Amino acid sequence: MRDACIVGKNCFSLDQLITMERLVLVILNYECSQPTAATFIGHYLADMKGDLEFQAIAKYIACLSLTDYENLHFQPSMVAASAVFLACQIQKTKLPSKIILEKWTGCANEAMECVKRLDWLQKQIVKDQKQIVKD
Repeated sequence: MRDACIVGKNCFSLDQLITMERLVLVILNYECSQPTAATFIGHYLADMKGDLEFQAIAKYIACLSLTDYENLHFQPSMVAASAVFLACQIQKTKLPSKIILEKWTGCANEAMECVKRLDWLQKQIVKDQKQIVKD
């Protein structure tokens, strides 16, 4: 906070900045974050009754999406639905149908595009890991 005072050329005191920050938080009702793919994964798995291992796989796949710039245009809900779909494939459990993807995301076709991109990503990671072990 002291750095903010310096950057602001000491136009405001530290107490004034803290008071203003509290006011902003009260006005925002302390809701300062956007939902992430992990948030949606929790909601989707509540529908499916997924276990902790399943949830970990889905979250791992969702995290992989952050490593590829091309995936940034997908909404977090889309990434989460696609990650859950792929986690079902990996664990060989009953796959959510296109109807469920449509319900979760609003667009089954775009969700399937996201599924394909995430599937490619996770296969690249597996291939790279095998190459590292081989070397």
